[in-house]
Amino acid sequence: MATQEVAIKQTVNITLKSDAEVLEEVVVTGYGNFKKSSFTGSASNVSTEKLQDIPTVSVQDRLAGSVSGVQITSTSGQPGAVASVRIRGMGSINASNEPLYVIDGVPMLNGDVSEFSYADSGNSLMATLNSNDIESMTVIKDAAAASLYGSRAANGVIVITTKKGASGKTKINLRADWGLSNMAIDYRPILNGEDRREILHLGLANYALNTGNDEAAAKAFADKNIEDFAARPWSGYTDWKDVLFRNGSHQNYEVSAQGGSEKTRFYTSFAYTKQEGITNVSGYERFTGRANVTHQANRLTLEANTMFTNSTQNVNNEGTSFASPIMCYAMTASPSTYPYNEDGSFSTNFPALNGANPVQTEAYNYNRSTINRFLGSLSATWNIWDNLNLKEVISYDFNQNNERVWWDPRSNDGRSSNGVYQRVMGNRAKLNTQTQLTYNKVIAEKHTLDALIGFETEDYKYDYVYANGNTYPSYLPEIENAGNTRASSSVQRYRMTSFLGRLNYDYENKYYFSASFRRDGSSRLSRESRWGDFWSVSGSWRITSESFMENIKEVITDAKLRASYGVNGTQPSDYYGYLGVFGFGYNYNKGAGSAENRIENPNMKWEKNYATNIGLDLTLWNRLALTFEWYNRETKDLLMDKAISAVPGIIDGS
Repeated sequence: MATQEVAIKQTVNITLKSDAEVLEEVVVTGYGNFKKSSFTGSASNVSTEKLQDIPTVSVQDRLAGSVSGVQITSTSGQPGAVASVRIRGMGSINASNEPLYVIDGVPMLNGDVSEFSYADSGNSLMATLNSNDIESMTVIKDAAAASLYGSRAANGVIVITTKKGASGKTKINLRADWGLSNMAIDYRPILNGEDRREILHLGLANYALNTGNDEAAAKAFADKNIEDFAARPWSGYTDWKDVLFRNGSHQNYEVSAQGGSEKTRFYTSFAYTKQEGITNVSGYERFTGRANVTHQANRLTLEANTMFTNSTQNVNNEGTSFASPIMCYAMTASPSTYPYNEDGSFSTNFPALNGANPVQTEAYNYNRSTINRFLGSLSATWNIWDNLNLKEVISYDFNQNNERVWWDPRSNDGRSSNGVYQRVMGNRAKLNTQTQLTYNKVIAEKHTLDALIGFETEDYKYDYVYANGNTYPSYLPEIENAGNTRASSSVQRYRMTSFLGRLNYDYENKYYFSASFRRDGSSRLSRESRWGDFWSVSGSWRITSESFMENIKEVITDAKLRASYGVNGTQPSDYYGYLGVFGFGYNYNKGAGSAENRIENPNMKWEKNYATNIGLDLTLWNRLALTFEWYNRETKDLLMDKAISAVPGIIDGS
């Protein structure tokens, strides 16, 4: 409520008045927190209040529809599937268009970790996060703040801040939620069996009439042949939508604790989530644990953030049969076909699908993926003196994906090979270190300086082992049970070193200026082209701080005009794209052979994304917030595969 002044009387009547003052919003960039009023770039916040009551499992689903300029789509309804996130459109053709995700100041692994391509859904690393652990999310859209992340931020940045401890009595929170899901619309409604039979009967009769038969003969012709087109099965007509789909559901249970003293604060949580998709075999199960601890010791602040996740995803094994995708079959299958014979065995009366029974495929085959993930960071901040701080951060992000695909000998996919079992174990690990020196100073109560210099390293490694077996004498899917086996393995690695700096200046909370610079060196490029420079400049004018705005401040509470321009970069998607590559296995005359698959390209360089942004922020009557923005993105030096003649002997021709 608003503070009021009243005259001293024997009797005082006071009417409470609400205080509509707009709270100062904070923008979290990963390299510092800024008041919304002083931030010169384009960013949107999604706070706890907006997140906590959204009944979804995925972090990206919670973000959908919350921020302008962000498009989130999914090609699959499978639980745990990869979602496509685009911030202000696409910035590349061959390289990634996904934004960079930063959690508690640390860039994290993201993307599809599925090793097989039998299902289009993929397996998202973002699904391993417990969305209820999130305090806030900030979406950085322009180059003003994103350029500090250099080559990783050409497509924007999503900064995630998890919940932290608070001094005082420990608070225990129990949470449980349930939900149901189904198709949003009845996609392509289809006729039931009797209606379809009636239409086909009419069609047969019309065919007979067109060939010169009278009505009686035409009806007799239709009666005689209708069973070939719309027979009434022994079990009644089949509603394939009902057979192949179900109501999806999710359930989530969580316990968390938050508390601490003035010096040591903690937050910890444990959660279990289970989600069933709208197809019979699709599902996602996840266990997550988190512990965040902060300790203040004189001028030293220590912080540790850790997360562990175990998740299992089951998806529809689309395999190689004509029943893929399952949605297509549900819309086109004849109601006269049936999944089971009278003796309870699976029917194979599916001539259009080469005998493949989709219900049998769901029952016998599977595509299952288990992810174990650990994400941890340690940081130490030393307040050297009042205005100078040194911060050291080390983080490690590791995930292991164990994926298994089984095509049963009794299914159409596995029949020709008498069973096929594939298994892959993939490990991804990223070690990140950061050193940051920050300085801030207020001069003569009018000038405010905020400076940062930093150094970062990143080391990423990916390795996998693949095994395949077929010709199974039993229905036990293990590699050692197979008659024929083969295996392969691969290791990929890249490293990056970065130098960065930032300077912010404001004069009387009225005029703001910001400049940032980052220099990245990546092992994905040759020594001649390894280093890239990325920068931005931005400024803003807080119009309502001018004296000529005083008379209209009751209407226009706040107004700020801002502009930014900057350059970000994108690394090649291929870790070794600049190298000439030889492939083995081209054997001849009983001897091992190799051939050049790709010629070297030492001139390959960074893609660069040039971004311009102009914005106007308005607050009217202390209640209504409006933002108007114009932006332009231009990508130069796009990396494209170029076909070359096979005459020089390059196998892949690129």
